[in-house]
Amino acid sequence: MRTWYRYIAFIILLLGISISASAQAYDGDLDRKISAGYLNVGGRSGVELCYDWGMSDWVSVGMKGSVLFIGKSESDDEPDFVNGVDLSFPVDIHWDDALKLPSTIDFYTGVGIGSRVFDVHSGLRYSLNETFGLYAQAQYNILRTFERITDFPSLYTRKIQVSLGLTINID
Repeated sequence: MRTWYRYIAFIILLLGISISASAQAYDGDLDRKISAGYLNVGGRSGVELCYDWGMSDWVSVGMKGSVLFIGKSESDDEPDFVNGVDLSFPVDIHWDDALKLPSTIDFYTGVGIGSRVFDVHSGLRYSLNETFGLYAQAQYNILRTFERITDFPSLYTRKIQVSLGLTINID
């Protein structure tokens, strides 16, 4: 259980980039964020790293990498590390302006297509200050995409995914 704390700390240390001073949870056009956090897919724990780029006041696109913690595979009938990795590309619609939410809150919904699944998701970001914030996201992985069919069930397909973590505004 303590292992994922090390992954998050390592990811944050790797982010040796300039950090902006934007006080809003979502600034719209050209808003850029990096998020890292804990991930749970159908009862399996993991970590995720996300990049989100604002295209307009309402729409953002991004890239997300997820890794589930899987023990060493003893046979070909069990999933291994490669089966726990997913790279996806989400498109989100931000509802702060329409719902007249405070500038520190960003509520979004979206879809994503990845190396393992096609998903629908919804999330909330809360800005703690100009640099850091928190996020929570719920996702349902609807369809299998490019994942090959194996003897063991998919680790992602038709499962609920929950994420919690830290968001960093970048400039």
